Amino acid sequence: MSRISIIVALVLSVGVAADVAIGMPAAGEPGASRGRSGSLLASSMLADPNTERIDHEVGELWLTVTNWGFFGSEYDLNWNSCIFPAYSNTCYLFWGGLWLGSINEQGDTLVSTGCEGWAGPHYELYPGPLDGIDDYKDEMAERSIRPTSPHYDTAAISEQDFVAYYNDTGTAATWPAYVGPDHEPLGLEITQRSYAWSYSYSQDFVIFDFWLKNIGGDTLRALYMGLYLDADCGHFGEYWDKAQDDVTGFRRWRDLSDTLWPDGTTFYSQLNPGGIDVSGQGKTESPAEVINVAWIADASGFSRPDNWPTPDVTGTRVLRTPNPNLTTSYNWWYSNQNADEDWGPADLTNPHDVVGTPETDQQKYIILSNGYFDPDQLDPVNGDFAVEKDTRYVLSFGPVYPEGRDPEDPSQWYFAPGDSVPITLAYIGGEGFHRDAVIPNGPADYEGHYDFGDLAVNASWAYTVYDNPGVDTDGDEYFGDYAVDAFGDTTWLTGDGVPDFRGPDPPPAPAIAVLPG
Repeated sequence: MSRISIIVALVLSVGVAADVAIGMPAAGEPGASRGRSGSLLASSMLADPNTERIDHEVGELWLTVTNWGFFGSEYDLNWNSCIFPAYSNTCYLFWGGLWLGSINEQGDTLVSTGCEGWAGPHYELYPGPLDGIDDYKDEMAERSIRPTSPHYDTAAISEQDFVAYYNDTGTAATWPAYVGPDHEPLGLEITQRSYAWSYSYSQDFVIFDFWLKNIGGDTLRALYMGLYLDADCGHFGEYWDKAQDDVTGFRRWRDLSDTLWPDGTTFYSQLNPGGIDVSGQGKTESPAEVINVAWIADASGFSRPDNWPTPDVTGTRVLRTPNPNLTTSYNWWYSNQNADEDWGPADLTNPHDVVGTPETDQQKYIILSNGYFDPDQLDPVNGDFAVEKDTRYVLSFGPVYPEGRDPEDPSQWYFAPGDSVPITLAYIGGEGFHRDAVIPNGPADYEGHYDFGDLAVNASWAYTVYDNPGVDTDGDEYFGDYAVDAFGDTTWLTGDGVPDFRGPDPPPAPAIAVLPG
């Protein structure tokens, strides 16, 4: 799929109260048909993975998360999946999940998926069972910074924290009802923390903070991570045709009319403490300007089959990676039983590139690691396929390895037993994406039809909340990178690299007195 490399971040936001359901899913289908209140597993089922779903519902983007590397609700209407804005009954996610791919010591190319999305088995990441061992890792936890919340915890980060643990070590031998016979584990454990707020500047995104750890015995080479998403934008509920009119693309800049530094601008960083002149150059040093968001929306703003108003957009962005020189890929495709309709942009000079749905581990790994940046779906370069369809995409990056290794030396691109790294993403909503019901003829025709303004602002805020620009969080006297313009005014561009996960506090509640009479 088309070539280019970039850096990314992922954000989301949600609603008002959340309930965890604990119960036994149908064989091979985690969390299937459980209600919002569920009950503890029966003693005869203690050996099975304790899969759980829970809804973020404190902001404007209501998102369903799980403890098996899966996002959304697929066919289960007891869950929000991804309703945006709150109470709109408009949904922007069918299902999605993490993809993790690497090459083990035996030279095997392996990919573990939280949502495979097509050929199945769909799920290969699971929590542990309720067996009395490591119980804190077998159940999802909820925390809140709100003193009035029943989940108030001084360790909380946001108004609604969810914490989950899962891994890819299950096999068909250990859990035959859940894991397919072809799954070979990489030996990875994932700690997933998701954060949501109700404040005006952060209510349209959810931030995911992941920690990947190698708990296996193999040293993994060229480890890549991706987020797979199949949106099916439209009316919440079983409206199957709504999948057939989605479009996707990639937004690099916050504002296409403001991408260059003004004359007289000097950029300062740890690498350039004396400053360098960046006059007239692209504002690539500013995460608030270079937002790098993969997005997906209904093509016209009125989804099939009932012409339901679907005027908004969602996207994903990478906020933190363990090292700065990772290669990013954005690949999309249509899945279809008809081979002639199963298609995605491909690099015709690469005989190993994937055209359409990546079904095998080897094909998925190519998608994760190819470093390609596909043209937007409606771009005329896609020929007859530049039309709305049942589209899905993967936003990926790698190779993933701990800090301190030489990014120029491929022999150091390994993930050894015991290695652990942080990765932070954001799932973002943007309102008012559609200005009319016209489907544009590619990016050159977006103006007047597609409006990226709100999505871009929220993507910028996602970075600001993750790492407050100009704030020395760890007290080492480094406050981040900054620019000084020709008039001597300073703009802080980045934080100090230590996550803050907070923004400006809301104003205090007004004092109200009730007067008699």
